[in-house]
Amino acid sequence: MISALRRWGSLLPSYAPIRHNSDSICLQKYLPRATAAKSFLLGPSSPAKRIEIKLGNLKEKEMREELMEIVASHFEIHPFATGLTKENAKHVMRCYLAMSEAFPYIQAGAHRDLLMDAIRRNVPMEPKMEKTFVVGSFLTWDETGGQYLLKTEGISALPKILDTRNFHSRILKKDLATIFKEKIEPNYCTHTHCYLTALGRKLGVYNHTERCAMMVAFELHAGQMIEALWHSLSTELELNKEDLEYFKIHVGGDDPGEAYHIEMVKNLMQSIVDEEHKSQFFTYFKRCYHMNIEWCKAICKMEERV
Repeated sequence: MISALRRWGSLLPSYAPIRHNSDSICLQKYLPRATAAKSFLLGPSSPAKRIEIKLGNLKEKEMREELMEIVASHFEIHPFATGLTKENAKHVMRCYLAMSEAFPYIQAGAHRDLLMDAIRRNVPMEPKMEKTFVVGSFLTWDETGGQYLLKTEGISALPKILDTRNFHSRILKKDLATIFKEKIEPNYCTHTHCYLTALGRKLGVYNHTERCAMMVAFELHAGQMIEALWHSLSTELELNKEDLEYFKIHVGGDDPGEAYHIEMVKNLMQSIVDEEHKSQFFTYFKRCYHMNIEWCKAICKMEERV
């Protein structure tokens, strides 16, 4: 327990140490080395599947290409593409379900400390805070099924948001019950607990550049992660991919939602990160992407009893 907390503690931001039941103090220290590449594969068994960066003006092009290079250089093959097996699939999916269930709540509350700080100092909300807040609010709304409901049924369907069966985590839970022929509950294991704690802190950190980097890293990683998980689950468990509704919503079909999320956070990056803070942003981005990857590696290696 303590060793796992220390491992995840190393990925928490250094600006505000946090204690987990007095087991450890969490500090951030990881900084990977960057090299060049053009795009990243989502898994060894899908070599043609790539996420391409849309390019705007020269500055936007350089920033977006650097994002692509970082992922290709350090995180080309996702842990779910090689680490998910028939034996560990149920455990991995219970941990993944916990993340899916928790994320909208974490994102919804991420700006609380920033708000309270502005109130204490009697100052208005900064535009950069407003931008990360509006993107975070949309992601929360989308995860609860609200965006899909309005898109398919219009504004008159708004009262239907009380039907929480449209939460993405509930759709995933339904898929998992079909896959494993039993009710699957989330597992907030030690690794997942510490990962979600770190995620919440980074999504609410006062540093605008770091907060933006976490949002960009989370969404770019989500596209890679969900695609790899969809492929591995269907291959290892011999499933029809098209029967898994959760994955189709995010990365399947002709108009997958995750592509829009990725484009949105790239635009967020361009609106917040100026030339002076560009190097710092990419440092934070690498750390944040690594944090997501490490959680995926950890839950693939854990035993079910943890």
